[in-house]
Amino acid sequence: MRLIDLSVSFYAAGGESLASAEVQTYGIRYADAKGATPVPKWLAQTVAHQAEIPSDGAATEWCDVPAKAARAEAKLVYYSIDPAYLPLLRNVDLSARQPIVMARASAKLP
Repeated sequence: MRLIDLSVSFYAAGGESLASAEVQTYGIRYADAKGATPVPKWLAQTVAHQAEIPSDGAATEWCDVPAKAARAEAKLVYYSIDPAYLPLLRNVDLSARQPIVMARASAKLP
């Protein structure tokens, strides 16, 4: 049920936001017998999505860069509970399980 999302936001030279991209979701999402996803592991029949960050190396991901982008900001966010499950847990106190920004990097673009 845990996930890590990699997203990138692009900004123009004046600082205005141009676009954002959800680049990759690291973790495992399961599907039931009909292919519906996400479902909890104990109801799953198959793996619908699996992507992991290697523990002994780096991961390289790609996304399109808007033509007028002057700066990019990448962000890794850890979710202890997949956001897709939150509607099912509406009666559960999840205040201690807020998303955590694990890493953030910003770079000027040529």
